Amino acid sequence: MKALAKALLLSAFICTPAIALDWDDLSEAEQQTLAPVKERWNDIPERRQQKLQERAQRWQELSPEERKALKKRLKNFKQLPPEQREALREHWEQLPPHQRKKLKERWKNMTPAERQAARERMQQRLKEQQEAP
Repeated sequence: MKALAKALLLSAFICTPAIALDWDDLSEAEQQTLAPVKERWNDIPERRQQKLQERAQRWQELSPEERKALKKRLKNFKQLPPEQREALREHWEQLPPHQRKKLKERWKNMTPAERQAARERMQQRLKEQQEAP
């Protein structure tokens, strides 16, 4: 009987739809972080709102140096041509979670020079893929 109750609770938890978040229910720090999307907050799907809230919470936990590095990476990503950004997104999404984790750890332990070399290799691969018939 206990196993059945646990299974029902678990299935209810898993099947529970995402609940829209009210802007006013976000903390002040979350609102500051998410300010660029404030005007369209209610138009954002519930699951995306929750992801954004989680990211805003993680942002608050970053050190100033980590924030600076992340801003630089985002700026570099935005400067890529749209095709390259989309190709990178698709490539990342196709990776299994354990491989993503492994790559994140590897990246974290690289020197700045190693990271730059990795970026250049990836850009070269993307360019070759786009040129291929």
